[in-house]
Amino acid sequence: MLRAIAIFAVILYVGGCAFAPKFTPTTMKGAECKRECAMGEQSCVGNPYTCDNGYASCIESCIDIDRLSKEEGSK
Repeated sequence: MLRAIAIFAVILYVGGCAFAPKFTPTTMKGAECKRECAMGEQSCVGNPYTCDNGYASCIESCIDIDRLSKEEGSK
């Protein structure tokens, strides 16, 4: 049982970056947001799993910003 928990912990620790969604910005605001997320991830200090979750949340926000900027531009 302890071995299974240890393996699971290692998978989460090493594979944390797999949780970030794929995002290709289509607006300048989206590109700026993605750049800020990348800079924040590079300067993150602490558990990689926590840093990766923060990066994933940031990218999800960028997706929304990009979508809203695109809708705003088409009006």
